[in-house]
Amino acid sequence: MIENLKGLIFDMDGLMFDTESLSSTCWVRVGEENGFPITRELIDSTRGLDRRKTAKRLKAEFGHGFNFQRFSDKTRAYMDEEIFATGMPIKKGLLELLAYAQKKGYLCAVASSSERERVDFYLKTAKLTQYFQATVCGDEIERGKPEPDIFLKAAEKIGLKPRECMVLEDSKYGIKAAAQAGMPAILIPDMVEPEQEDRREAYAEKTSLLEVIDLLEET
Repeated sequence: MIENLKGLIFDMDGLMFDTESLSSTCWVRVGEENGFPITRELIDSTRGLDRRKTAKRLKAEFGHGFNFQRFSDKTRAYMDEEIFATGMPIKKGLLELLAYAQKKGYLCAVASSSERERVDFYLKTAKLTQYFQATVCGDEIERGKPEPDIFLKAAEKIGLKPRECMVLEDSKYGIKAAAQAGMPAILIPDMVEPEQEDRREAYAEKTSLLEVIDLLEET
């Protein structure tokens, strides 16, 4: 049981929105169009990392001549086309959990490795900005996940101590960051099967955000 819980800190991609699968599809497409063998497995290995670390990983794979900025911009353009055409892909249980948190008085924040522009765009498109008291983005901190900085900053912005917050995450880097921040983390796997170490570091593992409501009812 988590005592004195007052805040929920949400990861975004793969946790709130089903954007990781879309991202992989678009990255593979851009790679094929430009003669680079970008695989879903390679992109999956960057889940939870900020833009700087992702760029470093891909340049290590394809060489420093790999134009990460250009390919990333094209990937985002393809993603945006899909989002504008079909709407924001909201993950199961998100709306119910946010409504529950609001009703119960939990403070909520987003702590995402994505950049401010993407976080604001996604939340606005999904019409969810009213549920969050704060957002912290990957381009606003010096050290991204798996370092704890982004979660500590999120707790600070909603006026809570780390031990008063619970993190909701889908990636191993996010789980490690939460552990270093001293925050219990709920692991909700998305595209990548968690390793045993990830499961050990998590407070609990759930299959969807809907199940988090039951857990909160027990606190």
